[in-house]
Amino acid sequence: MRFFKAINRFFGEILRSCYDLDWYRGVRSRPWTQSFAYLVKFCLLIAFVTGLVAGPTLFIASRDLRGHLERNIPDGAVFEISKGVFSTNVGTPLDLGEPKFPIIIDPAVEGLEMPADALRANGLLIGKNTLFVRQSKAEQRLYALAEMPDGKISKEDLVGAVRGFGPPVAALISVIVALFYFFFMLSSSFSTAIMFGAAAFLAAKIAGVSLTYKQWLAFGCTAVTLPTLVGMGLAVIGIVIPFAYSFIFFAFAIAVIVDEKSRQIPIPPAPQP
Repeated sequence: MRFFKAINRFFGEILRSCYDLDWYRGVRSRPWTQSFAYLVKFCLLIAFVTGLVAGPTLFIASRDLRGHLERNIPDGAVFEISKGVFSTNVGTPLDLGEPKFPIIIDPAVEGLEMPADALRANGLLIGKNTLFVRQSKAEQRLYALAEMPDGKISKEDLVGAVRGFGPPVAALISVIVALFYFFFMLSSSFSTAIMFGAAAFLAAKIAGVSLTYKQWLAFGCTAVTLPTLVGMGLAVIGIVIPFAYSFIFFAFAIAVIVDEKSRQIPIPPAPQP
């Protein structure tokens, strides 16, 4: 029961950190380390959810990739790089990619100049002695195959390597992704709390609000909640709003300054009868 009460209290803190200025009064009155402990738990939750999503996504992607390779690579195909020269035993040009990102194999392309009609916007082209990568119409990179190690791989090798990416491997990778994401999110969120908290501290001083930096640090460790959740939601639906994170954070900071300022205004005594 104690565990479930703690979980319920934690999710209540997440909810109230998104809107409740009265709750933030309590945040400012407690040691900043308690707010940091909340930040650690919040980052753990986000990392856990990220790992849960990453595992099935990776497994489904590997299954789709295996089917794509089996359909598009001819049986018995072999690809080889020897002394900086690429060769294959199948008919070319061969497109192994998708319409959004073509991957074209064409040893007939030689030198450092890519044919103008080879890749329109983005994609990858493997020529006889050069690898071309186009990320946009204006950005293109090339890599000499002579700088790459010699090697040979067949269709069976490629399909077998992807087939080995089963649920245990996907689960392991999801755990690794979750751990990396936790440490990255914790460090970036705490850095934001430190820097934005300092800016809010200076703004409060100018406004005549007497809050210490530790109080603003406690505020910052919890105020990152809403901008983080909004940013993740926007990323899921593919919408980019510049400076949305900063705007939400400082909107909260301004609200706290106004709230604290109103508490410091003395209430005039009632007139004597």
